[in-house]
Formats: sequence, structure tokens, C-alpha cells
Amino acid sequence: MYRVIVVDDETIVRIAIQNIINWEDYDMTFVGSASNGKKALELVAEKQPDIVITDLVMNDIDGLELIKLLKKAGYVGKVIVLSNYSEFEMVKETLRFGAFDYILKNSLNGANLLEVLEAAKKSIAEERKTGTIVTKVSQENSILQYQNANITRQLRRNILGDSYDLDLLRKHYPNQGYCLLYLKNDEELTTVDNPKYAYIDNIVEDVLGHVNYLCTIYIKNGSYVILCNGELLKMPFLFEKVISSLKIYTNNQFMIGVSTEFNDIKGIQHIFEEVAERMKYLFYEEENDIFNMNNYTEEKQFPVLSKELKLNMTEDLFDAINRSDEEWIRCKVQEVKDDCSSVLLDPDLLKKWLEVNIAQMMTQFDIQDGSIKNQIEEISENICNTQRLSKAMNYLESACFCIVEYTNSKIKSPEVQKVLEYIERHYEKRLSLQFLAKHVNLSPSYLTRVFKKETGQTISDYINEYKINKAADLLADNNMLIKEVAHSVGIVDQFYFSKLFKKYKGETPSQYCDRIHN
Repeated sequence: MYRVIVVDDETIVRIAIQNIINWEDYDMTFVGSASNGKKALELVAEKQPDIVITDLVMNDIDGLELIKLLKKAGYVGKVIVLSNYSEFEMVKETLRFGAFDYILKNSLNGANLLEVLEAAKKSIAEERKTGTIVTKVSQENSILQYQNANITRQLRRNILGDSYDLDLLRKHYPNQGYCLLYLKNDEELTTVDNPKYAYIDNIVEDVLGHVNYLCTIYIKNGSYVILCNGELLKMPFLFEKVISSLKIYTNNQFMIGVSTEFNDIKGIQHIFEEVAERMKYLFYEEENDIFNMNNYTEEKQFPVLSKELKLNMTEDLFDAINRSDEEWIRCKVQEVKDDCSSVLLDPDLLKKWLEVNIAQMMTQFDIQDGSIKNQIEEISENICNTQRLSKAMNYLESACFCIVEYTNSKIKSPEVQKVLEYIERHYEKRLSLQFLAKHVNLSPSYLTRVFKKETGQTISDYINEYKINKAADLLADNNMLIKEVAHSVGIVDQFYFSKLFKKYKGETPSQYCDRIHN
């Protein structure tokens, strides 16, 4: 983990920075704080931090003097400066002497701090990898590096709806033609472990060319916004080239949303949100990696995603799992997929529905085993992150199969096991709750509770389903009449047999025979 300390003469600032983010979640640990420059030097010697966050104006030793002393002592970590608007000349001095970056105190929040910290971590990692530590940076390069990073940071804040410096952006990006590309990983990442992602901006700039490419803004989870010259829209062949180049270099599949042209950089948030919403359509376009908004006109309008969640298959999925029938599970999952595709259900709604249903399944089937629980929760997280319908459905299948495997492997109580064995040997007979309870020396009410807890089904449901599964096997393997099969599993009433068969198999005995034999 990267070790971090903070230096500030205001107690409230030190406490705020210590608690503003959950350090361990971002591969960092907060190892201490100091109230002045002198104590900071002692703390650095003791804790050997990778990153120092320091106030610029302090009594005794100020931030600039602290940086000079750290440099003289051979400190090779990163120093991030906290300052106010009025201190920019002093900030330039700190950059000249090796400060990594700075944050304005009046805009300090968790997101802004984390953004600069992540950049510092990336720089440290690259230096460690190459074995080079930057000890001297020219004033020109340092200030230019700061300005570029600050402009990118202001663009990101604009895009994400945070406060930003509009005057700075308009000065750097005056009114002219722009477009943006929204670059997303095919499987959204919660953490980006691939070191090659650090060079995505270089790859994109190399493909688009320096005339078209303006800058790359990291958004989250392996997704990026690429700000480009509007002239790029005349060269759509480059979008596919970007995807193929990233695939070759990172071994990951990306998708791209392409905006229409816009002139005012102030509107980039609206443009981004529109592209992000429109490119959800690629969830259903399995073979397409590009959503170009410029391909749509009044005649060819944007596809409309449904916001009405009408899926009603929870009970069907529960029944399929109860049956331990993989074919039936696949059938029900396919129905979910077909229903969503037919109405173009908003992917976010579908993912939320799947997440809730998997949680309900875990409760329904009393998943207690830690490893199985973690496995299913990971599958649920993968569903939330995937950008493709087929992958979401594959994950749903996997979750169902995990639950089936768990329920089949659970050790049953001797009484329940004895009941299951009796049903297996005598399913063709009329079996009542009272008889089975007497058979295992339990009260009917207690047997009902323990049987439901261990199998997820009532005794009558289990018996009926077992009979129908046996009947299905006989219909598939023999030339017996439906009436004869019904009698062989202990169901005399053929109408009742057909009703049960359709309940558990989703079709009548006749339909089942036609499908199996034809």
C-alpha cells in the first residue's frame, strides 16, 4: 500500500483529510499527520511515506521550505500542496522545486483529493517500474504539466456535474467545433489492474493524430472521455481503429459512443450524458462496438429504451432451481433474455431487477456457506458491470447453477433424508403428510417446517414434482400412452395429471411428447 501523511496547522483540515476517503479501498494507508513543517520532517523520517499532503502557508516552516528540505534530505516521494487562489505564484515556486500537484482548499473534497492521489500513485508506480526517480524538473515543464493536469481535472468536474473553472476552460478551449468519444470497457471494471491502461491516452492520440486528439479524461471503472476536434467526425473509420488498437494492446474489448459536434465547452456535461444514455443500446447489439449519434436523423431516429419493468419470472426461476433442472433454468433465462430484447428494456433497470432477484434467491434457499455466498455475490457484481445482454444472462445462469449445486450438496437431517428416500422408492403410491410424519416419528407440523427449510419446497410440491419428472422420463423413453404414464406415477385423474405436468414442465404432456419425439 502507498503510505500517506498530511501536514497542516489547522486541526480540522488534518482530521478532514484523514477521514475524507476510505484509504484502504484505494491501496493507500494514512500513517500520520503533523501540525507544522518541523514535525513533518520528523514524521517523514519515521514513517517513510510515499505521498506528503502539505499546506502551503504555515508558521515556522511553510510548504515551500518543507519541499526544499525534503528534497535536500533525498526524499523521493510525491508532495501535493494545499493552497488558496491568491497563492498561485507561491504554487509555481513549489512546482519548480518538485511538488507533484496542488489542490485548492476551497474545492477540496474526496473526489478531487482522490483524483490527484491516484495520479501520484500512477507516477510512483511508473518510476518504480523503470527504476528512474525524477529529482529535478525544469520550471517550464513543471508548470506546463500542472496546467495540463488542472485543465483535464476541470473538464472532468464539468462532465461529472461538479464545480469547475469555466473561464479557464473557455480560455483553453474557445468556441469552435468539438466532439467527444465515450470509451468504455466491454466489461466495466471495479479496479483497473492492467498496467497497460496507463497508456490508453497515448494509444488513442497515436490513432487519431495530434490534430484531432485534444485530451483524455478518466471517468471511472476503466472508462474514458476523449475530447476531440470536430473534424474527426469526417473520419469515422478511425473509431474502429481505436477499438482494434486497444484490443491488441490491452487484450480487452472496448466500445465507443460518438457525440455530435458541439461548440461551447460549457455544454460538455450534457453531451456526455446524452452519449452515455444513447450508447446503452449497444447492450442489445452484441456484434456492434460503436454507437455513432451522427448516424441518426429525423428519418432514422434513435432507438428508444423501455423504462417499464414488466418482467414477472421470479417464481419461475425459483421453481427451476427447486427442480435442479439445468435445461429448465436455461429455458427460463432465455425467456428473460427474449422479453428484454423485444422491448429494449433499459439495461440499468434489468441489472437492478437481476440483482434484487439473486438476493431474493439467496434468502429463499438460505445460502449460508461463506464461499458460495461470496461466489454468488461476485456474479451479481459482474451482472451490474457487464455491458452486454448475453453476458448478463450467462451470469444469471451461473448464479442459478451455484444455488442448485449448494442445495443439492446440503447435508439433510436423517428424518428428511429418510422421507426423500421413501418418496423415491414409493412415488407411485398415494403419499400423505401424516403417513410420512409417522414414518419418521415426527409431528406433521414439525416435518413440514424442517422439510421446507432443507429442500426449499413443501412436501406436496416435492412429491408432485418428483412424480412429474418420472412421468417425463417415461414419456421420453417409452411408447406408453399418456394415461398409462399417469397411472404408473400414481395419478389416476388424467386431467389433474395434465394440469400438474404443465405447472412443472411449462407445457402439456401432449406438447412435451410432440417436442421430444419430433
